[in-house]
Amino acid sequence: MKKGISILFFTIIFYLAGKAQNLVGSWKTIINNDEIGFSFDSLGYATMKGEGETIGGEMFLMDGKKYYMKYSTNLSAKPYKLDMILFDYKTKKEIRRMLAIYSFTNDNKLQICLNTEDTDRPKDFKNKEACFKLTKVIEQK
Repeated sequence: MKKGISILFFTIIFYLAGKAQNLVGSWKTIINNDEIGFSFDSLGYATMKGEGETIGGEMFLMDGKKYYMKYSTNLSAKPYKLDMILFDYKTKKEIRRMLAIYSFTNDNKLQICLNTEDTDRPKDFKNKEACFKLTKVIEQK
């Protein structure tokens, strides 16, 4: 019996770990002829692109100052929780935290709802202005 429980436990852990890795990569959509994109790397850095701007990654400039952006996830919540965290590059202090939720509709499709205005995490995917349906970018080698 204990062996069966151990196998079930490790199966669940590997399943959740696989879901977390699915977020790693580049995701994009087109809204009003503008390409919107999110990238999540395996080191925990996040990048957002849209309207001709790129925010995030290991280092970027905004208003003449250097910043970087990381992300963290909570896979025990449904929908999954995502925090995108802006840090001052020099001091390493957190400047801002954008709260989001996300879910996979399949391996190559992701829906994400991001609150950039205040400190409330979205509860569902109904806000059309803050929610995106993204497709994973297949990178050519």
